[in-house]
Amino acid sequence: MRLTKFFKLDSGYLRNIGLQSGGNILAQAINIVSLPLITRLFHPADFGAFNLFMQFMALTTILVSLRVEHVVMLPKTDDQAKELVGFVAGFGAMSCAGLTGICLGLVVAGLIPLKYQIWALILPLTSFLIVFAQAAQQLSQRSEDFRKSGMSEVANRAGNGLVSIGAGLLGLPGVWLGVATATGFASKILVV
Repeated sequence: MRLTKFFKLDSGYLRNIGLQSGGNILAQAINIVSLPLITRLFHPADFGAFNLFMQFMALTTILVSLRVEHVVMLPKTDDQAKELVGFVAGFGAMSCAGLTGICLGLVVAGLIPLKYQIWALILPLTSFLIVFAQAAQQLSQRSEDFRKSGMSEVANRAGNGLVSIGAGLLGLPGVWLGVATATGFASKILVV
């Protein structure tokens, strides 16, 4: 095989890369513009609590979906891929409800400090939104709808940034950083 033929890329492939990376670049530009504002609107302690929230979310996303959202690309047929997304939605919703009940029980029992109670209660829903958004985006990419996939990245960052900045301007507590994360991923779901 000739080397030039090996490296030849078709225009559809390049277009898809452009659409996905264009959305990712625009989403990062939104981050670059919004992050300095957000960091000045919230206290460092709010970001500390948000970091703790993100650490727990790394665990709860596993519990909510069993990481099935990462294998949507693998099945041979689109119907099988849709079934995996359905599993993420169904199992994720049940897991989210169960984890919310557990968190509520821990709050009622007084095992979670007062300043973290709302964070704990929004954790399962935020985790569900993240895994479902990822599964839906994988399905979108599988069907080669990279325009929608790229725009979902923009919607995620825009939703997150707008809620964070709005909450900061209104003087709302740091838990709104978690709400903004959930809003961003809900926005992503709406696009894909």
